[in-house]
Amino acid sequence: YALSGQLSVWLISLFGKSESVAAVGALARPAIVFTILGVAFNAMAVPRFARIPAGLRQRVRARYYQSQLAVVLVCILTLALLACLSGPVLWVLGPHYAGLQRELVLMGLASGLTTAGGAAYSLGAARGIVAPATIVIPLSILLQVVLITVLPLGSVAGVLWVSVLSALGQWLVYLAYFEWHYQDGTTTLAP
Repeated sequence: YALSGQLSVWLISLFGKSESVAAVGALARPAIVFTILGVAFNAMAVPRFARIPAGLRQRVRARYYQSQLAVVLVCILTLALLACLSGPVLWVLGPHYAGLQRELVLMGLASGLTTAGGAAYSLGAARGIVAPATIVIPLSILLQVVLITVLPLGSVAGVLWVSVLSALGQWLVYLAYFEWHYQDGTTTLAP
């Protein structure tokens, strides 16, 4: 997990040019907005979710998916703003990054999916539902290996697609594990 966050920088440094490394680093700065959204979600929504009584299984499940929907909608809105304001955002980064509108949106998409995945994990953890590392780590590594072999890693966009699809895969694993654990019915979904 600690290494996967820096995977895009490492891949572009191996397969791209030095300008591409700088571009990936610069594009990560505006994406910090998504980190702020994730922190706010964890501070406001997760404690409320954790306080739902364990016996109210339907409410736990409904609030889980409502929270996920809220996170996704806020991320989509933020991504839309980022796309609409890509010119001014790239202007702030500097003239070397003026043509990276598409890449800025890809970085925002990767960050939004990472935020959604973090929210899915945090909500599950608040109820004691944590996907085992024996599931998450091999699936993440397998997905990243497949993406690295399939996608063009010499371009900033190619490397960002690895980040987007990796984040999507991890988010889907957390959602699926919560649903599987909920459907299992052997737990009261207690924190």
